[in-house]
Amino acid sequence: MNNIKIKRRLFSIVLCLAFISAAAGADVRLGIKLYGGWSTLGGGDLNSGAEGIWSAMTSLILEVPGATASGEFAPVHSGMDVGGDLLLEFARSFGISLGASYIRSSRASLMTFAGGVLPHSITNNADVRAGAVRLSLQARYVLPTTSGLSVVFHAGPDLYLAGIRSRAFLEFDGSEYMVIDSQADGTGLGFQSGVGLEYDLNSHLGFFLEAVGRYADFAGFDGQSKMMLLGTEYFSNNGTLYYFDYISSTQSNAEILCYSTWPSNPNYQNVREAKIDFSGLSLRAGVVIRLGPRN
Repeated sequence: MNNIKIKRRLFSIVLCLAFISAAAGADVRLGIKLYGGWSTLGGGDLNSGAEGIWSAMTSLILEVPGATASGEFAPVHSGMDVGGDLLLEFARSFGISLGASYIRSSRASLMTFAGGVLPHSITNNADVRAGAVRLSLQARYVLPTTSGLSVVFHAGPDLYLAGIRSRAFLEFDGSEYMVIDSQADGTGLGFQSGVGLEYDLNSHLGFFLEAVGRYADFAGFDGQSKMMLLGTEYFSNNGTLYYFDYISSTQSNAEILCYSTWPSNPNYQNVREAKIDFSGLSLRAGVVIRLGPRN
C-alpha cells in the first residue's frame, strides 16, 4: 500500500472539509450517523482470476480417466456494509458528512471428485475475499415532508483502502496437496450517491433507511503470491498484482498473481494490472444523533 498516496488523499479530504466549514460560517449543527446493512460488489479481476486458477486445478484431476466432478465456483458478490458519518448541517436542508465505513464480501467454493481410478479422496477448494475501508466526503440535501419524515439525498467521492485474497487448494484425504495463495492491498478513488428516508423521533434522534450506489474499479494492488506443494514452497513472488490469460496447448484460463516485474511468460496473454471492482449497491439502516439546536 502506497502510504504517500494515502496521506495525500486524506489531506485533500480534510482540506476540503475545512474549506467548506469556514465558508459556511460558525452556524453549524453537528450530528452522528451510524449504520449497517447488506452490500454487493462486482469483484472484477478478482473473481475472474480466482475462478481461472480453481478451474485449472479441477482440470488436473479430471485428466484421470473416468473421473467426474461435482460443484461450482462461488464469486464474491454480497456481504456487509457498516460505518458512521460525522454530519455538519449548515441549514435545515443542506449539509456535508465526513464518513468511514467497511465493506466486505467472502465466498468459499468446493469441488468434489469421484469415479475413475482416483487413489485418494480429493477436493478442490477456493477461498476468495475482498474488503475495503471507505473514507467519504458527501454533500447532503434534506427534503422535509410531514410528521418528522424527510427524504435525504447525498453524493460525493470516496477513498478506498482495500485488500483482497484468493486462495485455491487441492486436498488429498483431507491434507493440502497444492495451494496457490495471493494477498494484496491497494488504494483507489470512487464515487457514491444515495437516497434515503429519515424519521425524526425528536430534534436530536432519528432513524433512517437508505439505498446507496457505489462506483469504484481500480488497479494498483501490491502483495504476495505463493505456491505450496505438499507443504513445501514451490514459488513466492512479491510485487504488483497482475491479471492475464494463461493459454497453452492444454490449458486456457484467467489468473491473477503478484510479480515484481511485468510478467513475460510466453503463455501469458492480455497481461495488465489487475483491477478490483468494488462497485455495487448497499441497503443500510441506522440511527442519527444530532447535537445542539435545530438550524
